Amino acid sequence: MASPTQFIQPVRRSEDIANIDTILSWAIRCQTRLDRVTPEVTLFKLDEWVAAPVLPSLFTDPQSCSRLRDAILNRGYQRLYGTLLEKQLLPDCLYRVPVTCEALEEFYDFVGMFLSVLLSGNDAESKPDWILFSLEGEYYIVAGSYDFVQDVLGCTLDQAFLNFEHYIQNLSSGSVSNESTQYFKEIFDQLRKYETAEFGEEFRLS
Repeated sequence: MASPTQFIQPVRRSEDIANIDTILSWAIRCQTRLDRVTPEVTLFKLDEWVAAPVLPSLFTDPQSCSRLRDAILNRGYQRLYGTLLEKQLLPDCLYRVPVTCEALEEFYDFVGMFLSVLLSGNDAESKPDWILFSLEGEYYIVAGSYDFVQDVLGCTLDQAFLNFEHYIQNLSSGSVSNESTQYFKEIFDQLRKYETAEFGEEFRLS
């Protein structure tokens, strides 16, 4: 089957998909419950990890995308994996993503509206070094070491939360529903607690 994408390539071997799922399970879980319309996403606290919200411009703004690319390349990664958390939504659920702005933008354009995750996914890893995942298609959350998260954000953790707080305020003054604004505030509060949490503590994000 030909791939409809130019830069990112689908991975179809069941062993590869299972391996990435195992690596990812250390950091995040997605469950579909019969009593919920949307899946339940849980982020796990890992040692020396922090987590922060990333504004929607991460993939669409050339400067932000270049900063993301450089943060990844500077740590020796040449290739990433991108996976859907809701695997039934597309014919392929796992993709190899080269570390270029073109490939990162294509991943965002192709699967960014779904619950999706980018991770290094090296074969030698038992746990992810970091993850970058979407929740509502509008913004991402980055989790990993403080240095990596700060490099992706281009600012301190505190400034990233301040930027997201302003983002929420702008949403509340526009046409976004009160329910959506409250949801973003709950995400903000959850991520604020992540840095000082104990290993293995769970943070429900949806």
